[in-house]
Amino acid sequence: FGLQPPTTAIEAEANYLTWLVRTRLIGLCDLADSLADITIDYAIHSGHQAAIRALQRSLGLTVDGVYGPETQRAVDMSNRRHIAQQVIGQRARHLGRLITDAPMRAQWAAGWLNRLAEQIETPDWRPPIRSLRSTRSRPTIRRVRTIPAAETT
Repeated sequence: FGLQPPTTAIEAEANYLTWLVRTRLIGLCDLADSLADITIDYAIHSGHQAAIRALQRSLGLTVDGVYGPETQRAVDMSNRRHIAQQVIGQRARHLGRLITDAPMRAQWAAGWLNRLAEQIETPDWRPPIRSLRSTRSRPTIRRVRTIPAAETT
């Protein structure tokens, strides 16, 4: 994404917001809920395209890994809590494939599955990092959405 490594918390938050815009996952952030948090957590840990594909499968859409207008419309019309649970299932399958394809990755399986278990056991799960939660406020999102398109590519 061409982002410079941050040296301060402010730079880290700016990078995070830029990443949300560039991946278009910012569209999930209109509501601070488990769907946004779970999908973005998936994107951070497994890549934004994998997370978007899981979201699209959960919504019953054509899967292309791009968060575009069709995905946004489907998210807007969905039962977000139900779709969040579907995304967790998709993520569990993804992690299973990672381990099956490269058994050496099993060394991280306990941590991955503990995170999934937390998401399953806590209906309104939020990431443990406070700064990720604080960026979901409407004023911040509006400010980020005003970045000219030329700067987000």
